[in-house]
This record gives sequence, C-alpha cells and structure tokens, in this order.
Amino acid sequence: MKKITISVLALLLAVIFTVTPASASNFKDVSSKHTLKIEIDYLVETGVIGGYPDGTFKPNQLIQKKHIAKMMAAALQLPKDQLKHPNYKDVSRSHPYYEDIAALYTAGIFSDAPYFKPDSYISRAFMAKILAEAFDLKSISQNSVTYRDVSQNHAFYRPIQLVAMNNVAKSVRANDGSLYFQPNKMLTRAHFSAFLARAMTLNKGDYLPNPNYDYYYTDNTALLFKEYQNLDFGKATGWNFFNPQTGRYGLVSYGLIGGSWRFSIPQTDASTSIAYPFTIGLNPDYLNKLGMLGIAASSLEKQEIINTNETLTIEGHTFTNVVAIKTTYPKYMENNKGEYYEDKVEFILYLAPDYGPIANYSNGKYEYKISHRIAR
Repeated sequence: MKKITISVLALLLAVIFTVTPASASNFKDVSSKHTLKIEIDYLVETGVIGGYPDGTFKPNQLIQKKHIAKMMAAALQLPKDQLKHPNYKDVSRSHPYYEDIAALYTAGIFSDAPYFKPDSYISRAFMAKILAEAFDLKSISQNSVTYRDVSQNHAFYRPIQLVAMNNVAKSVRANDGSLYFQPNKMLTRAHFSAFLARAMTLNKGDYLPNPNYDYYYTDNTALLFKEYQNLDFGKATGWNFFNPQTGRYGLVSYGLIGGSWRFSIPQTDASTSIAYPFTIGLNPDYLNKLGMLGIAASSLEKQEIINTNETLTIEGHTFTNVVAIKTTYPKYMENNKGEYYEDKVEFILYLAPDYGPIANYSNGKYEYKISHRIAR
C-alpha cells in the first residue's frame, strides 16, 4: 500500500472518529447525554418548542395531537388567516389549539373526520403519514427498507418508506439483523421532536467533490481528479491526494454508495460513511460500523450531524448549506498523580455543496482548509 500523507490520515480521523453550537435548551430533564438532544435543541432554536413553565420538556411523555398541531404549524410557518373550519366536534373555535389544528387542516395535512381527538396520542405509522405529506418527502429507491413488521399492503407502507428513505425515522435492528419499524408504537415527545427536526433539516444536496475541478488546500496539499468508478450500489470518483512537499500521491475515493456519503482509501479498510440524505442527529452508519467491528461505543463514542445548513467563511470564500459532522471518541489521559481518566477528543468535518470537505475543526482551530479550486 502506498504511504499515506499525514494530512490524509488526519482528514480520515476527522471523518471516522470525527464549532459545536451552544446548546439552546436547558431543560431540567434533557441532559447533555440525551441521544436526541441535538434535535430537541434545534426545535428550541427555531422557536418550535419552549417546554413547560417549570423548566422541563417531559421527553418520555406520550405526545398529544394538539401539541403536534402546534409544533407543526410553527415548523411549517403556516398562515393563520383565512382558515378553513375543520368541523371537528371536539375542537370548537374557542379551543386553545384551534388555530394550529385549523392551519394544518387548511394545508391538507389533517383530513376530514367527525372527531379530532386533540388529547389522544399518535403511532409511528401516523407520524410517517403526516410528516411525509407535510414535507413532501420524495422516494429514494436505493434507500428502501424491508421491514419485518410493515408489509407492502400495510395502509401506511408508502409514508413509512418515505420517512425511512429520507432518514427522518430510523430502523430498529434485531439481534438477527432484521429491521423493524414498530408502526403501532405510540410516540413520545422526544421522538416526535426528533422526527420533526430531521424533516426540517433534510438536505439532499450534492456534497461530493466536483470532478471538473482540482482542489487545493492551505497546507499545500491537493486533491486531483483521477477517474470515475462504477460500483454496484452507487457512484464514486477516485482522486489523487498529492503532497508537494513529499511528492507522494495517495488514492482516495468519494461516493454516494448504498444510501451513504462515503470516503475511503481503496485497497485498505480505511473508510467512513454518513447516512444520506443528511439530517441532524446521531449518524446511524457510525454506530453500525462500530457494531460490525465488534466495538462497544462508550458514552463518549459518537458521531453526530450537528448542522445541515450552516454558513461558513473559509479563506475569504463564504459557503452556504454547509453540513457539519462532529465525531467524539474517548482518549485516556494521565493526571499529575499518575492516575488515568477518560477524556474526549472532538473533530468536526465540514462539507460544502459541489466541494466535499472544505475544513476540519479541532482543538479550537480550523485545519486542512480549502484554499481554492481550478477548473480542469
């Protein structure tokens, strides 16, 4: 195998073991270790949720339809004028959530029925239906999922596929590897928040390096296009990563393969994948990789998509719709008493449309920044 430059290895670490925004929520019952905190924080930042007066969010409480109406009306910024009266027998015009419920009815998200049942709960299947319709989710055939508990004749088969294809809802994997959606399971406030935040942040842009350009970085390295690669489950391009200081090349590959954005070093085991399309939250591909390698993730071992629409200025060029992926992994440190303790190391990889990686962020500074690109 050809020798890989220090820069390539650092970039690979930033991706495999990958500016954290300040947490918006300070709910007493949502700790910094909560697996859905990124999504909950996002809804706070965007004004979709505010929690209860006592400073709690009650993440494990089942969510009621009236609260779903309020959250979705805010998320979709639905107008409250010229509302159609839904004629639900249990939702009068004086109901505290009337405008939100009527706004979703006017938008065609809630349908005609004798009763709305504002205090009732909803299932994961019904969640799929309303989010698929509200956000006009499109089919991505290569991301289709075969569920053991959702047959093709299931009443909500299509919307369930749509939320799965677009990484709005994750699968539940059994010990034998089979996948379940759990369509009849009632939703908690935390889980509906997560699904809504992911739908709001869905990003299907092209984040691969454009093969019509060669890319140059501030550390004097370069990414030079070499070849198109035909793969069974997607498309990829091969690139020569060149370090002019050593005069050495290292072959790397970028692609959309099997429903993932992927970076790899061919003919080695060095690779990473990020679930695509991008939505905020934990990256399931990373956890799956740890599982396949037989590695048990510690409390510090995680990879998260923390932003799908960031604006970032690098070397005088402003990039929009930037995707930020933070990876945290444990590192054992020694104190002045010779005792070891577990600390953490964090990397953030930034991807820009039509550019791919444009920078890494770690230890309080940006590294491996894009300088410019030149048309081939």
